Amino acid sequence: MTERVLAVFAHPDDETLACGATLARHVVEGDTVMVITLADGTSARGGNVQILNVARRREFLAAMSALG
Repeated sequence: MTERVLAVFAHPDDETLACGATLARHVVEGDTVMVITLADGTSARGGNVQILNVARRREFLAAMSALG
């Protein structure tokens, strides 16, 4: 039986650090996995937020691709 997994985290990269292997295992087992982050992880750092958000999104998508 396949499962539906929803993983909710505060910032991008928290999912990989907290339970990346578990999420990848669910993918391998054929489960549907959704990951939600609640903040962009860059706004509070100053600098050009728009450029930082584009880079962070690219990094997040690359991490999700690596996890399956």
